Amino acid sequence: MTFMHEGGAAMWAMGVVALGSGAWAIFRRDPARARQGALACLVLGLLGLSGGLTNTAMAAQRAAPGDQATVLSIGIDESVNNTFFGAGATLALGLLSLGLGRRRVEA
Repeated sequence: MTFMHEGGAAMWAMGVVALGSGAWAIFRRDPARARQGALACLVLGLLGLSGGLTNTAMAAQRAAPGDQATVLSIGIDESVNNTFFGAGATLALGLLSLGLGRRRVEA
């Protein structure tokens, strides 16, 4: 849970979008919904990254001169969690979309 806590609100939004669109796609057998969820997770991941980097830059400006490097390294580390989670959710939903699309063609 530290991973999700460090990522902030965008991580939780991505989790809800990924689970919701994945469940919708599976139960409705709709590969388009999985693709839409994948795109939404990618966008949320990038927004979380940009918001986290902005907050990190503002915190580094307020930090003491000797602590700026530490603040930057911690902030960048926490911000990149959004990108990794967004990329993972996008990959999972993209693979789900491919699997549902093939199943639809075969049926």
